[in-house]
Amino acid sequence: MGFSGKKMSREWDGVVTEVEDVRYFAGYSTLERQLTLLSDRIRISSYNAAILGNADNFAGRVVLDVGCGTGILSAIAARAGAKKVYAVEATDAVEFAKKLMVANNLDDVVTVYHNTVEKLELPEKVDIIVSEFMGNFLLRESVMDSVLFARDKFLKSDGAMYPSHCKMFFAPVYSERLAEDVWDTYHRNLKSWEVAAEVVFDLAGFDIKSLAGEYEDSLTTGLHSSFGVEVEPPEMLGPAVVVKEIDMLTTTFEDVKQVKKSFELKIDHCVDQKPPKLNMFAGWFSASFKGSPFAPSLVEVNCNNSPLNEDTHWGQEGFLVREPLDLTNVDKILCEIDMSRTEKNWRMYDVRVTHQTCSTDGKLGPQLSTLYTLC
Repeated sequence: MGFSGKKMSREWDGVVTEVEDVRYFAGYSTLERQLTLLSDRIRISSYNAAILGNADNFAGRVVLDVGCGTGILSAIAARAGAKKVYAVEATDAVEFAKKLMVANNLDDVVTVYHNTVEKLELPEKVDIIVSEFMGNFLLRESVMDSVLFARDKFLKSDGAMYPSHCKMFFAPVYSERLAEDVWDTYHRNLKSWEVAAEVVFDLAGFDIKSLAGEYEDSLTTGLHSSFGVEVEPPEMLGPAVVVKEIDMLTTTFEDVKQVKKSFELKIDHCVDQKPPKLNMFAGWFSASFKGSPFAPSLVEVNCNNSPLNEDTHWGQEGFLVREPLDLTNVDKILCEIDMSRTEKNWRMYDVRVTHQTCSTDGKLGPQLSTLYTLC
């Protein structure tokens, strides 16, 4: 069967403002930002292999590229033989895409739109939707919402999604270097306030030290935001667990509005530390290109940002454990992750991670819970 046909609601209970979208899109409008995407060998090679490796599925088809950026995926689809490619981009990077299509003699096949996909109108339904929507921890930035919206509005009932299936992974980590980076930044920022207080007092004669507590509180809150990391394989304390699987043909907005799962993390490797400890969790994704039930991929490709893979522009998403866990005689951690959209910004998630150590003799440690912001 094709996609579910359920219309995805974009209504949101929290505050949704065009200002937030303007800020978000501005971050992707420059060539400097696009350069990080264009330089990612895993990203480019995965899409290139998935599309050209299944050129028979693209030949003579109509394709929609959601969030096309500089238009590289649209160009690959055109090279694979697509009859028509509609490329939509909300940021000013759309001008780069138009220029590249002309420079590569593809402007007769690829039509580029400067718009959000939610406001886009096309003259026809499409056979395939391609998009690179993945955040470090898959749902970060919530770009998947726009892809699902495009699917429900534009994709034929026997159409295909590229990628077609996604997974979210979660793993235990101990990394002194990553934790030190976080704490060094924290202490540098504290020092910056002391410097500012001295400047104001010396030049204007006012004492602003009374605000130091509020400033420190804001920095402490920042420690509860997840952050981009590049975990090295030896820093992983055990295998990753899949916490969410998504079929891009059938999943709904409600399916990605909240992610909640209880699971066990096995501890089977501790880096050279005495006693053994955990000071971080890490999350990442995989995106698979399997085609559709009507036109399965002859060449299946998997794109992922696992620490065990070559480095990518994504890296992984880190969740700092402020008080490291003692893992002496611990062989597993009982975990629950609960992700839900924040009330203040629909692109962001509140992520509550609850965990409890379990020793080899079955003894349980205290249950601890931390609320992070995935933004």
